Amino acid sequence: METEKEYDEGKNYTLRSRIMVFEREVERLKNLMYGRCVPVWKYMTDSQGKYSEERTIGLIDKIIDEARYSRMHIWDFEKHEDKLTFYKNILYCVLRAYTSDYTECSGGNRFGYGKPEEILFSDILSAFEDSGGELLDGNAVFFMENLYEILTGRPICLDVLNAGSGKTENITVETEDALTVISMEEALAEELGYNIEEIRGEEQSFIEEEEKLARAEREKVRKQFAAKEHFCQSFDEIYCYLKEKPISYKQMRSEMKTLIDDFLSDSGLSVFQDEDAYVEAMVQLKKTIRTAQKYTEDGK
Repeated sequence: METEKEYDEGKNYTLRSRIMVFEREVERLKNLMYGRCVPVWKYMTDSQGKYSEERTIGLIDKIIDEARYSRMHIWDFEKHEDKLTFYKNILYCVLRAYTSDYTECSGGNRFGYGKPEEILFSDILSAFEDSGGELLDGNAVFFMENLYEILTGRPICLDVLNAGSGKTENITVETEDALTVISMEEALAEELGYNIEEIRGEEQSFIEEEEKLARAEREKVRKQFAAKEHFCQSFDEIYCYLKEKPISYKQMRSEMKTLIDDFLSDSGLSVFQDEDAYVEAMVQLKKTIRTAQKYTEDGK
């Protein structure tokens, strides 16, 4: 029975893995066809490859273009016109966060988006994926808030409706839980014959090393992050807009993705703009579909 159970678990794992690989490759194909696999950094830099505020603002103006956006709301543009500045601020902060070269170091984990030149338009679009009804992908918001706090010394929270509630109670509960865990660790170490002080000394050394890395990353941001004032001002404006005006996050994400895809298409980066490339890609895709269809029919 145990062997049969292990076989079923292994089979299920294999199936899930195959599905994940398939869905990842389908998404990669879609991104390639839309031109999303182009690095965004070259549109944000000068001829020497250095960050350019002028080029970045120019890129945003081309994406959040008033004429393009008005075509999306041809019958009621006046009702949506004020969102243009809000969208530009959102896109600006996302671009700056994803290309910041900042790595968050905390709790033994390190997380970052990688080198600026490695960031693709598909990465920027991922910030606007549906994330449980939130404004943006949680990681994007986390990084934007962290960068703002590093640069200004002030915390900020985009979850303006719920920010600041219940913090005292949570801290009390966490403190009580921590004391319980410490007592359990001491008892277990004594039972197993380990030197708890030696273990804690190693843990403290690890924590200090993490804190050292975190300080270095924060200092790097303070020294190297260009146009700090513009980033912080844009974030402040996002905060104020969300606090004062209702907005459909779902609509914003959908419109932002459409605006970026339209920009890529208008720039000639989409495979759909090249007839020969489109035909060749579709011929190969249809061959793949016929192969899948053959195995489906054989299995009936």
